[in-house]
Amino acid sequence: MAILESAPRSASVITVEPSEFFLLGQKELTELLKNHPDIAVKVLKNLSQRLRKVSEQVRSLVMFDIYGRVGRCLLNLAEFQDGVETHGQLLISNRPSFQELAKMVGCSRETLSRTLKALKENGSLTVTRNTIYINRLWE
Repeated sequence: MAILESAPRSASVITVEPSEFFLLGQKELTELLKNHPDIAVKVLKNLSQRLRKVSEQVRSLVMFDIYGRVGRCLLNLAEFQDGVETHGQLLISNRPSFQELAKMVGCSRETLSRTLKALKENGSLTVTRNTIYINRLWE
């Protein structure tokens, strides 16, 4: 977004493994998009997908309490990981940290911890160091 608007960056990235990057300035990007409309269309589709995701997050923040937001977030994570089901549970492997999950649902880490504890106590979730199992209580 920043490169398209000539505005400050709104996000940062941290890699979890060694990575290589390509630096592209605004002038070069503009020329690339003018000369390759197929790339421009892909950029627009990506931006549209991101806007749709943000709209859904805003709707979730407005419409759901913390339990609903955490539940939706965990189901989305399970779906993103192809919804691996094992023994009637949906598996989230390589789960994000509690701090990352808290950011995803728009709450503090402490609030997330209390919410996960309540969901574990009522049998909705099983949380381990690296995984979360969503118990299929609705079946």
